[in-house]
Amino acid sequence: MEVFYRYFSRYSDDFCRRITKIVNGILGSGSASTGEISQHLALKNGSNFKAEDMFVYRFLSDKNFQIDDSFWRCHINMIFDFLKEKTGLKQNDNIQINVDYTTINDDFLILSASINISDDKAIMLYFSSRNYPKRKNSMDYKKMEEAFFKALKHILPKKYTYTIVADRGFGHLRIIELCEKMEFNFVLRINENLIIQKGEEALNLRDFKGENVVFEAYVVRWKKHLKFIVNTDKNSTWFLTSNLENADVSMMYSKRFKIEKCFQDIKSSGFDIEKTKIKKYDRMKRMLYLISVSHAFSVFFGCFIKNCKKNFENHLDIATVFLESGKQHFYTEPQE
Repeated sequence: MEVFYRYFSRYSDDFCRRITKIVNGILGSGSASTGEISQHLALKNGSNFKAEDMFVYRFLSDKNFQIDDSFWRCHINMIFDFLKEKTGLKQNDNIQINVDYTTINDDFLILSASINISDDKAIMLYFSSRNYPKRKNSMDYKKMEEAFFKALKHILPKKYTYTIVADRGFGHLRIIELCEKMEFNFVLRINENLIIQKGEEALNLRDFKGENVVFEAYVVRWKKHLKFIVNTDKNSTWFLTSNLENADVSMMYSKRFKIEKCFQDIKSSGFDIEKTKIKKYDRMKRMLYLISVSHAFSVFFGCFIKNCKKNFENHLDIATVFLESGKQHFYTEPQE
């Protein structure tokens, strides 16, 4: 597979060969289990299971495999080139980035950024990870989120604009100010129990429950003017805030839920990363990256099968992986 040689050329040929081999093993087995990956590689290569198992172990333990800013830039260049071929992405286009937390076996805390690819799929664009805090209040989420947004801004291409879309856990002043500082647009869901001043009237945001309305108001506790979007569908009401002017903010927020499907694909409904039983932080971070990029390939190839776009021809080497593996059970075709 030439993809890694093309985008990770700053790394050695041996590294590209090894990461290609293990991603083939992940795609072929459809699993994050090191045993199942090794078994697939042994069957495919006509080799010894123990030798392949040792290969997987050594690669995950290789200290030269550092997922740092330089590595993420290579990854993002690859993903954006795929995205341009699929969507015709152009300079200055606005790209929605969904942000949320997930965990792996309650051992690791993952803060992830994903981008939407199809009607029901998102792929991982970037993540930050920590050992899961074992004691209450032992984790400094503020520092983690500040580092996350700063790093994300640093590695993203400058020729596009970006909108952070996130759930209520991020719907507070600190995240709004972080987005403003990093020059991200934002669409955030806000807790309904928020005191606002609209004109001369003091109100609670939940007074607008059941309505569909857009207005500006002053948040007393935050000492800040914000635009609010209240969206009601049947018995559910979203309270959103955004700095976007001409955008369907409610539609953008509805697409945020694709990050949940992305987590499912990586976990129980797809590669099942929690089957790995990996406990060491550095090895789990490498495995999570390998699963994330394997998931991205599977989604892009699924779109290729569905749409048969000619402009995917530059990346038909990805198709070879799937033709060899014969396993695409982790991709589900978007519904019409």
